[in-house]
Amino acid sequence: MNRKSLTIAATTVTAVSSAVLVAKKVKNNKKDEKVNTYRNTELGRYDKNDKGIYYTNGNYEAFARPKKPEGVENKNAYLIGSGLASLAAACFLVRDGQMPGKNIHILEAMDIVGGACDGIFDPSRGYIMRGGREMENHFECLWDLFRSIPSLEIKDASVLDEFYWLNKEDPNYSLCRATINRGQDAKTNGQFNLSQKGCMEIMKLFMTKDEDLYDKTIEDVFDEEVFNSTFWMYWRTMFAFENWHSALEMKLYFQRFIHHISGLPDFSALKFTRYNQYESLILPMQKYLEKHGVDFQFNTEVTNVLFDIKPDKKVAKTIECNVKGKEKRISLSENDLVLITNGSCTEGTIYGDQNHAPNGNAEIRTSGCWNLWKNIAKQDKSFGHPEKFCSDIQKTNWESATVTTLDDKIIPYITNICKRDPKTGHVVTGGIVSCQDSSWLLSWTINRQGQFKQQDKDKVCVWVYGLFTDTIGDYVKKPMKDCTGKEITMEWLYHLGVPEELIEDYATNSAICIPTMMPYITAFFMPRRKEDRPDVIVKDAINFAFLGQFAHTPRDTVFTTEYSVRTAMEAVYGLLGVDRGVPEVWGSVYDIRELLDSSVKLMDGKSPLEMNLGPLNIIKKPLIRSIKGTVIEKLLKEHQILKENEK
Repeated sequence: MNRKSLTIAATTVTAVSSAVLVAKKVKNNKKDEKVNTYRNTELGRYDKNDKGIYYTNGNYEAFARPKKPEGVENKNAYLIGSGLASLAAACFLVRDGQMPGKNIHILEAMDIVGGACDGIFDPSRGYIMRGGREMENHFECLWDLFRSIPSLEIKDASVLDEFYWLNKEDPNYSLCRATINRGQDAKTNGQFNLSQKGCMEIMKLFMTKDEDLYDKTIEDVFDEEVFNSTFWMYWRTMFAFENWHSALEMKLYFQRFIHHISGLPDFSALKFTRYNQYESLILPMQKYLEKHGVDFQFNTEVTNVLFDIKPDKKVAKTIECNVKGKEKRISLSENDLVLITNGSCTEGTIYGDQNHAPNGNAEIRTSGCWNLWKNIAKQDKSFGHPEKFCSDIQKTNWESATVTTLDDKIIPYITNICKRDPKTGHVVTGGIVSCQDSSWLLSWTINRQGQFKQQDKDKVCVWVYGLFTDTIGDYVKKPMKDCTGKEITMEWLYHLGVPEELIEDYATNSAICIPTMMPYITAFFMPRRKEDRPDVIVKDAINFAFLGQFAHTPRDTVFTTEYSVRTAMEAVYGLLGVDRGVPEVWGSVYDIRELLDSSVKLMDGKSPLEMNLGPLNIIKKPLIRSIKGTVIEKLLKEHQILKENEK
């Protein structure tokens, strides 16, 4: 690109950010090349600091099978917790580490696997889903895993095959993203309604260095220009960001999903499983691991891991746990592996029912993996700072509820909004519908029915959640956190547009609702610094790693299934020295085409060249003429930066 072309590119914020980020990528690539150069030396050993992890793009290594790591059959692996990250790590130990299943031990405090990826039918309460999982094409590690996990639904197919076919035949998209005035389409029309100043605030955040955002909140970097926009309504309801959450996480999300900005208003970028995530994702993994002889130890709560820490060497020596009320210690050698899930977004969940609010003293419900992490963190500063995430539940909580319809009385109001019959088994709402004028900022979604394999075909399961649990409702004059299942249903029906004289009857006789209060559901969004989360494999670690949403990998964003699986892959490959590349995060943030598209989308179809560029305004036209007839002009026209009649 010549100097004149660079100058014209610099007239758009996105092109500037592209140059900055590409330069950053080149720097990272040089670092990766250094690692790969070391790997190809005659020594044939791994540097203990990088643990041999390297990152790759393309399908060369994606299709390759690594050789069996030396001595793996003589190792034992202990995995603390059985959430998605832990199960994924066990699968990678089996598939790529080629460790015998009997050598893999999963220690779980409950009597069921899955962690936050749940979905159950409780005969005493009803159907319960604490949340749902949104997925996309470029969850590289997730799909790398599930291509090898056999489907429980389709013979001779993988979970990935099943998922791929489903979303090809029944693509996801929303016909109504938001409502207002009791069930009326808010007619957002895919617009973001950002002012020029608001766009500049977003782009400034986009280009800010990570370390300059440590401990800063979103409201430290945005003002009402962003907060009053439709963009912020889309963003906060989809990702559950609050104004007081981390500006750093907001920036990382924006960079990670820049290729989905155009799909934000209608969810066309998203893909969903056929059933709830427990039955569609967790159970196939459990069956795969059981088939390979993996040892599941339920009712085993790990309370601490003891380490021998020296200046250049850290070794996990003992696992302390409570097994059915009895204390137990598991001694470890340097040859054993320990993979620790530290922290949990669903820890301390309080369940209500149709006639009871999910009341409980959540202030002290920090047992389980939060206390485990605190006990571990006391032993070395590299193990993170759990208090940064779990000390202010007023800022990390929200509440969800599962509403199950019992007859057809509510169905017409649902159909009126989502424009689809919810009982066809196909896409229904296509993602959340946000009640834009709800005091609770209520959102709800109906995924493909039945959401449970054994679900009554005449019933519809609806997932509802509210971001503002302390605010008085619009119909039920109580905070959401103090409401019974029936009262939450009443508030939801009000915003659906059900006549007020019918609301209580429908909430009592035509639906049943199970609320769940989750004190730490957005704990990973709290303002932080890099050192607040432990690296997946901390410096000088010999035989242990951290997994999940509160472990640190700089290459992805939390609150995604991909993050859990990526940390699992990095942990297993690093500890065992698996000679295969971890798939790099999809590089849309370094793609000038995606940056140009997203800038036009954020401005609701306007070109950044229409902005007030200050001193650059005087040279804009000469610069446009200077690229006439070049590939730069063609590129800018293809992506609506330059209009066809621009001179």
